[in-house]
Amino acid sequence: MKIDFDGYQLTRAADKEWEKGLRGFFSYRDLGLSQATRGAFHAHIIRADEAISRGTGKHKHDVSFHWTHVIKGWISFEFQGVGQVRLEAGDSQWMPYGIHHELNGCSDDLEMIEMHSPGEIGDKPVEDWNKK
Repeated sequence: MKIDFDGYQLTRAADKEWEKGLRGFFSYRDLGLSQATRGAFHAHIIRADEAISRGTGKHKHDVSFHWTHVIKGWISFEFQGVGQVRLEAGDSQWMPYGIHHELNGCSDDLEMIEMHSPGEIGDKPVEDWNKK
């Protein structure tokens, strides 16, 4: 049941279903933030459908705010100017606008919260890792 009045919104876990999204090996559960903010922000829980050990390709996202927090399992990335980063349960990261990165792998039990603004994210492939 979703309650919505005068800007307040409540989204119940029992009312949400896991859906496919940007990554075919993940399932996503929308947390209702896009609807509440008219697309200004988006938040979802991401769950791995399988462990992966391959890269997604170097890419960037044109979002001004991008934050993740790992609830369970682990996920690894490579970031432009940072190198390899492995996040485990309890770890969080904020990615600056347009940072080039690649998701390299994750555990089969990964669950994480991801928030970004604006609400649409999409991948933009990058060929030259050193150019923004």
